[in-house]
Amino acid sequence: MDSPETIAQENASIQSEENQPRYILTQIAQFTFVFPLTLVAEIPIVERSQILAMPFYAPAVMGVLHHAGHIVPLVSLRQILGITTVATERLTVVQLSAATAQAGLGLVVDRTLGMRSHSQLPPDLFHATQSNSEPNLRLFEPKILADRLWQPLRWRSM
Repeated sequence: MDSPETIAQENASIQSEENQPRYILTQIAQFTFVFPLTLVAEIPIVERSQILAMPFYAPAVMGVLHHAGHIVPLVSLRQILGITTVATERLTVVQLSAATAQAGLGLVVDRTLGMRSHSQLPPDLFHATQSNSEPNLRLFEPKILADRLWQPLRWRSM
């Protein structure tokens, strides 16, 4: 049986971890993207057949989806990273929250890996230099989404 001191230490450790920022881990090919939980509104799984294509936009813009009464633009993180796209019928979408300028945007990832607290991730992940001890582990930053992504491609003159 644990002593009262041991139980108190375990409870303090749990409370300390509960107060730490939380992160959602996702996989895109060989990369693991870490999303601050404050940036994630929800993570729906959608059928490819539900997507309305947007043919005159950059290839990373997969189209739009009607989900929970809202139109959700979908962007492929594989395309943003320059990784070959894999065609699957069910897509995992990380929908961004109102805490970002891109609120409501859906980012298509390969799969979710779980949730971690700040202390469970490498400390150098959060530094601007990102001389990360795990190069395939990346912190998601909305700035990777180029502004030109939303500009329609022009018709080519013949």
